[in-house]
Amino acid sequence: ELVIMDAMAGRILHRIKLDSASSHVLGRRVVPAGELILLPTDSSIRMLDGKSGLLVKEIPIQGPILMTPAMFKGFAVTVNPIGSVVFVNLQTGKPDSFTIQTTASDPVALSITLAGARGYFADKKNNVICVDLEAKRIVWERKIDAPGFSNQNLLVGNAGVYVYAGSKVFGFAHNGNPLFTIDNVSAAPAYMQGKLVVTRTDGNVQLVNEQNGAVLWSLALKNPVSARPLVARGVIVAGTQTGEIIFLKPAL
Repeated sequence: ELVIMDAMAGRILHRIKLDSASSHVLGRRVVPAGELILLPTDSSIRMLDGKSGLLVKEIPIQGPILMTPAMFKGFAVTVNPIGSVVFVNLQTGKPDSFTIQTTASDPVALSITLAGARGYFADKKNNVICVDLEAKRIVWERKIDAPGFSNQNLLVGNAGVYVYAGSKVFGFAHNGNPLFTIDNVSAAPAYMQGKLVVTRTDGNVQLVNEQNGAVLWSLALKNPVSARPLVARGVIVAGTQTGEIIFLKPAL
């Protein structure tokens, strides 16, 4: 189901039933695009009116597409199951003829994380990939050793890019060199004033150095955090496995 809400009023405007091609168990998400919203399906991108949810245009894409698209200079950018980075021109309603072929295989749910012209993503085979969307080329590709795979957006900071997969956080410099690995992590990390917010399976919430992974601050909670924390105005907002919402203000 696609739910459109008035966030200020806390009121539901529309509820739209999704068919099997446009819903996904791992949470393929809608993307704002001006007054429209983009709804990715297995084989297309549906452009919907942001207020009514009515279909404006449907752009077919060779699929199935299991990722959430990212917006880059008027293009919706996504990756198909065989690792091709696909550019969809939202004005013409057609996929661009040029793609970037990577070694990726079946990237799921996550979106390409943008940092300037660079895009970062991971896949089911634990490949981590950086592409230059402007030059349309691969910058680097790396492999991580994790028991699971990443379906969370990668995190980009000043010092590098960070991947959460299989209860580990892997750090890579912007040139692709490994920075560090942190074990026993309960959720994807967040970013706070040049530091990583890392939540551990033993319930600790930590701020770590983004270059070497050294712990700078730590606080023990009764229960582990179960989702990527939110950082707002110097406060960490974290949800635990037992349903608590915790507000933390670290002593930086």
